[in-house]
Amino acid sequence: MTFPELNIPETLSASEIETAINAINCYGVTATQIGNRKLLIKNANLNSDEFKTVFPQIEFILAQVALTSKRIPTETLLNFTHVQRSHHKDIFKTLVLVGELQSHSIGLYSLSGSFLKVMKAIDKKIEGFAMSAGASDCEFPSLVSLRDLRRTTILENYPHFLNFVSAPVRSLSTLSEVGCRSEILNLLQEPDLVCRSANCLHSYINCADSVLEKDKYLTTSGKVFRNEGDESTGIERLREFSVREIIFIGDELRLGKFISNWTTFIKTLFESTLLRGTLETSVDLFFPTKLQTLHFFQKSQQRKYEMRVDIPEIEKTISIASLNKHERYFTEAYNIKLASGDLAYSGCVGFGLERFSYALFAQHGLDVNAWPATLTDFLAADLS
Repeated sequence: MTFPELNIPETLSASEIETAINAINCYGVTATQIGNRKLLIKNANLNSDEFKTVFPQIEFILAQVALTSKRIPTETLLNFTHVQRSHHKDIFKTLVLVGELQSHSIGLYSLSGSFLKVMKAIDKKIEGFAMSAGASDCEFPSLVSLRDLRRTTILENYPHFLNFVSAPVRSLSTLSEVGCRSEILNLLQEPDLVCRSANCLHSYINCADSVLEKDKYLTTSGKVFRNEGDESTGIERLREFSVREIIFIGDELRLGKFISNWTTFIKTLFESTLLRGTLETSVDLFFPTKLQTLHFFQKSQQRKYEMRVDIPEIEKTISIASLNKHERYFTEAYNIKLASGDLAYSGCVGFGLERFSYALFAQHGLDVNAWPATLTDFLAADLS
């Protein structure tokens, strides 16, 4: 069963459309954007009566996001939409055909060849800037304990993204059944771990219940995990993906400088990569029950900015980086204070590396040797 196509309100930005689609899909349906201003809703798991009941809720979500958008228009900090770019087609399909992207399951890919080489070069360029700015390199576990996560509201605000980790019940009878059962849910222990949905989480956990003698300025790169469900149909929406993250914990004024410095670096990225796009205000992809309040709050406080770039072959923009001002959200949750006794402030910058690489191929074509000299010169030292 499929609903008629829905019109997307004209006031919604690309990131707000993503916000609405994310919330709608939590109701057991699959929302797909068609063109610029149409939304196709398909039934995934519901019977016909349930499906009809969901429809008013879908309309309500669109109305709520549109209301916030109208009251607080999206602000563009950097605008590079004037940049000329070619209309390359079948980039993703070709990368799969030549084997540089190999699918294993929904949202899971192996990477190789030029795609991986470019992705690593981007990571090195960002890491180099972070280290020159005074960041310390670090590495964190891919798993986070539920005990630590429960100090925040992540479980309430983003339950739809979580990937829980469990193990078989430790008994001889149970373990002997694991290899011969098609359904194993009732053989598993209650989960006490989740796969991290952001690289920065352990930086706050490590500072929990402490007083900082000086600011923390960290950088790390690794895999993060988000349960994107049926939306994981291309490289732009993955269940496991790579993120270079830079984290600041400390004084409020120096947090402002941190955000300003990385805004300047993103401007340099636009100029050097010749990507067509913007840096604009955005919001996180909240769970539907939290959407109305938190969407308005986060956007009104201008706590999140996204580097969004055009992907010609899918006729959409995607986010390849975000600037996030957490203020005192994490430091209050984990009781992280300054020497003055006041709560510290925090923020982070994250770069989605698969998305960044995909954007370069999508806008400049599959032949890296034919890319503009400005771009290849920028990446040259790290592409060799």
